[in-house]
Amino acid sequence: MKFFNPPSTFFLHTLLWVTGLMMPWQSQAANTLTLAPEKQAFLGIQTASVKSLTSFPGKTYPGETILPPNQTFLVTSPLSGMVTKVIHIHGPVKKGEVIAEVQSPELLKAQKNFLNTISDLKAAQADLNRAKKLSQSGVVSTKKYQQAEANLKKNRQIKYQQKQDLALLGMADSAIRQLEKTHRLQPAIIQITAPEAGELYDLKIRSGQRLSTNQAIISVAQITPIVVEAKIPLKEAQQLSMEQTAQLVEPAVNGKIEYIPNFTDPMTQTVNVHIEFDNQEQSLRPGQMVQLQFIFEQQDGSFLYQVNRDAISQYNNQDVVYLQQAEHIQVIPVEVLNFSQTQMFFKTTQPLPQNAQIIISSTSAVKGLLDVSSEGGK
Repeated sequence: MKFFNPPSTFFLHTLLWVTGLMMPWQSQAANTLTLAPEKQAFLGIQTASVKSLTSFPGKTYPGETILPPNQTFLVTSPLSGMVTKVIHIHGPVKKGEVIAEVQSPELLKAQKNFLNTISDLKAAQADLNRAKKLSQSGVVSTKKYQQAEANLKKNRQIKYQQKQDLALLGMADSAIRQLEKTHRLQPAIIQITAPEAGELYDLKIRSGQRLSTNQAIISVAQITPIVVEAKIPLKEAQQLSMEQTAQLVEPAVNGKIEYIPNFTDPMTQTVNVHIEFDNQEQSLRPGQMVQLQFIFEQQDGSFLYQVNRDAISQYNNQDVVYLQQAEHIQVIPVEVLNFSQTQMFFKTTQPLPQNAQIIISSTSAVKGLLDVSSEGGK
C-alpha cells in the first residue's frame, strides 16, 4: 500500500509551478540560467559582494603565550645575610630600582679590604714622591723610581676594582662615597636592585629570612615582545615559513613566525612553532591561551576572494558559488581554502567581475533549477 507524502508532493508541485512561471527563462548552457528579477525575488534569492584578496587566513590553532629565555632575569643574593626589608613584591620595576635590602657581615669584610687598599695607596704615593726627589739627586736609581711608580699604579687599580666590587655587591653609591671620605665602616646593608626594567614575579623571600650566597630572591621579566607557542600538525607545519604573518583571533593583532624547529613531538606528531608579537600595548600576558591563524599569500596565479559562507553550494560533485549578473546566474567552480564564523575564503582559476554579486540564500533552489535545466537539455 502506498501512502500520500504531502511534503515531497508540495515541493514537487512548487518547483514545477516556479519552472512554468520562469518563462521566459532559458537554459543558455549547462551552468548558466536566465531568470527574471521578479522570479529571483519570488525564490528569495539574496546576494552579497565578493571581496578580492591577496592573502587569506588558514586554519585556527590554539597557542600559549610564553616568555623568551633572554627576557627573564633571576635576581639572587650576592652575599649571605639576613633580609631586613622587602620593598617591591610584584609589579613593574625600573632598571637599578631597589627591590630588597640584606644585612651581610661579608660586606664589612669587603669594606675593610677597601680601606686597607686606600692606606696602601697613600703609602705608595708617598714612596713615589720620595723616590722622585732622590732620583733627581742621584741617590736612588731610575729602576727603583720605576718600581715605586708601578706599585702606585697597581694600588690604584686594586682600589678601582674593589670599589666596583662594592657596587656589584649591592652597596649604595652614597655609602661607598662616605666610606671613602671618612674611612669609617658603613652599615653592612646590601641593596638588591633590578638588573633590567620589567615586571617582577615569583618572590621567594620575606623579611627576617637568612639567605646564602646566590640564593634566588625574585624574577624580572620583559613582556615586550612576547612569543606565542603553537603546536602545529607536521603536515601543516611543512607549509609554514620563517617571517610568515600570523594573526590572533582575539585580540586581532599580527605577529611573525620566528622559529620553526626541525624536530617533531613523537607522541603528537606536532611541531612547536613560535610566533613573536611586539605586544607594545601589553594586550598579551605570559600563560595566556589564544587562538591564531597563519596568513598565506597568493602564489599560484589563482584569484583569491572572500564572501559570506552561506554562498557555498555543490553542483556536479564540485564546490561552487553562483554569480548573479542582472537576469543571469552562472555557476563558478571554486576551491574552498578556509571558513571563519561568517566568511568563506576561496580561489578561482579565472577572475570574477569587479563588484561581483554572489548568491548567499536559496542556493538549493538555484541548484534545483540548474538540475531541471540540465535534464531538459538532455
